[in-house]
Amino acid sequence: MNNRTSQPTPDHAAPLAPRSRIAALDVLRGVAMLGILPVNIMTSFGVHSMTMHNPALAGPLVGWERAWFLLSHMGFELKMMTLFSVLFGAGVVIFTKADADHAPVGGRTPSASPWLFYRRLLWLGAIGFLHAYVLWYGDILFTYALCALLLYPMRNLRPGVLLAIAIPLIMVAVVIFAGIGGLMLLFREDPASATAASSTLQPGPESVALEFAARTGGEWKFGLSGLLAYWAWNGMYTLQMQFMVFPLFAIWRVFGLMLVGMALLKLNVLNAGRSNRFYALCILVGYGLGVPMQYLGFRFAEQSSFEPFSVYAIWVNATYVASLLIAAGHLGVVMLAIRSRFAARLAEALAAVGRMALSNYLAQTLICISVFNIVGLLGELPRSHLWALTAMIWTLQVFWSMAWLNSFRFGPAEWAWRSLTYWQVQPMRRDEQLA
Repeated sequence: MNNRTSQPTPDHAAPLAPRSRIAALDVLRGVAMLGILPVNIMTSFGVHSMTMHNPALAGPLVGWERAWFLLSHMGFELKMMTLFSVLFGAGVVIFTKADADHAPVGGRTPSASPWLFYRRLLWLGAIGFLHAYVLWYGDILFTYALCALLLYPMRNLRPGVLLAIAIPLIMVAVVIFAGIGGLMLLFREDPASATAASSTLQPGPESVALEFAARTGGEWKFGLSGLLAYWAWNGMYTLQMQFMVFPLFAIWRVFGLMLVGMALLKLNVLNAGRSNRFYALCILVGYGLGVPMQYLGFRFAEQSSFEPFSVYAIWVNATYVASLLIAAGHLGVVMLAIRSRFAARLAEALAAVGRMALSNYLAQTLICISVFNIVGLLGELPRSHLWALTAMIWTLQVFWSMAWLNSFRFGPAEWAWRSLTYWQVQPMRRDEQLA
């Protein structure tokens, strides 16, 4: 076995060995990976995009249909994005430390090589760019790659400094949406102006007509004409996401939460290293404050028939802040479950999904496009059926992930990303020696 002086240099850097992974992070990532699916199905894949800020357009919010919507909205929407962003920040600390462990020992403290870190982001950004423009405008990978560009020089900051920077950044989007809501209030007395203002932030009826033609219309579903129509529509929305949603919302929240993730890892929060009392407090405070805050914001918008001011100034901001609290509650539940013997098998299954998060994320897009765009079920299923489909995909991905990792070290997308990052084909099968 090689000693420390014979460790590979950065020119021969290798990915973190599976045995070195923090199991709690994999479980939490698996929860987030599965939890993002119902959000994406019920705000994008399975319904027309216009329904994001007016869910009543996807069907009356009554009875069980209202309950199914609230389950997705209050339990998952933005909470899974929060967990993913936190985990990405934690992953930066782990990745750069792993690279530093491979650095040559000399007269100074080894440091992770920036070229390797940025090459990793470059390939993630490329994957996200293709995913966004070729498959689905709701891609988050490209956003993560952009937001992570500034993380490398901040990796060694103390947790308190990271949090002091992160919290004000996260709150910037609250001010922006409050301002947007104020503009809507100014236009309240002029319906035509209000419609024009809100159309820049959410699609109007004409966009829905274009979406329907591009995604479900007759023979448009098949052949070159249908593909070109879909790319034209999807590209329009991708540009809107990158040039409007990113500067108004994503950059502040995602980058800020990545810094939070770096801090929480250093504070031993994400590796189940704190006391049961600490995680119980996360649950109590997170759910106790977050759930009523988000529900009251939703009720305000619902009672106003989702008019623009109540949506942007009240509902969006209530969801934005409450999702941070509820995500903290989810974190507490997962960490306590990891410590329970009764949840050992479940944790193992979730960890497998988490270890293949990139592969599973891309697979969810392919499955949903096939079901809703090619088969043509977009806008055709009630929320109860959308949840049934979600459960089926969850089951498929859990069993697929566990079966795949019985034979292979990485998911297929993870393998490709690692091979491109280290510019060397990585061993895929479990019986192969790591580079």
